[in-house]
Amino acid sequence: MTHTISHTDDNFEQIYLVGVLIDPNSREPDLYTLVLYNEVARTDANRPLTYEDRIVFFRNLKDAGRALALGDIAFRKYGSAPTEVEHVYNVAQALAVVADGAIDEDSNIGAFLNELLDFVAIRWKIPDNYRSALSALADYATFERDIDAFFTHSHKRTETRDAILWCLGAIAMNAIVLP
Repeated sequence: MTHTISHTDDNFEQIYLVGVLIDPNSREPDLYTLVLYNEVARTDANRPLTYEDRIVFFRNLKDAGRALALGDIAFRKYGSAPTEVEHVYNVAQALAVVADGAIDEDSNIGAFLNELLDFVAIRWKIPDNYRSALSALADYATFERDIDAFFTHSHKRTETRDAILWCLGAIAMNAIVLP
C-alpha cells in the first residue's frame, strides 16, 4: 500500500535523521534516531520516532530503515529513511556549556534544548521549574551565544543543569536501542 504525503503551501513536514553524541571523547554520534519536524497532524509539532510509546534509537546508520519500519504511519508514509545526518546533538558539550561555559561557540544549545523538550514531551510532564529554566535558556540561546550573560541575570546554572539531567533520565527510561 502506498501512502501519499498531503501537501499544501504551508506544509513543511519533514523526517530527519539526527545523531546524539554522548561520549565526550567520540567524534561520531553514539546513537541516532528519526525525528518528524512540523508534523501537520500535530499542529506543526516535532517528535521522535516511537515504537510502543518508546523513543527508538539505533547505533548504526544502516539501521535507519529498520527503525522507520517500526514507526507509525506518519513516519512510514515517507517510504524510506533519510541517509544524511541532519544534525548532531552533543550532550556532553551542552552540559559543559550550561555548567561552566561562557560562550556557546557552535550555537547548539538552543537547538539541543528544544529537541530535548520535544523528546521528553512524548511521555513525561516536565516539572514546571525545569520547563521554565530550559525554555528560557532555549529562547535566549536561539539568538545569543553568550551563555554566561544569561546566567548573570538571575537564572540559575544549577537548576538548568539539573533540568537537563532530569530530561536525559526521562528519555533514557523511555527509550529502546535497536540491537
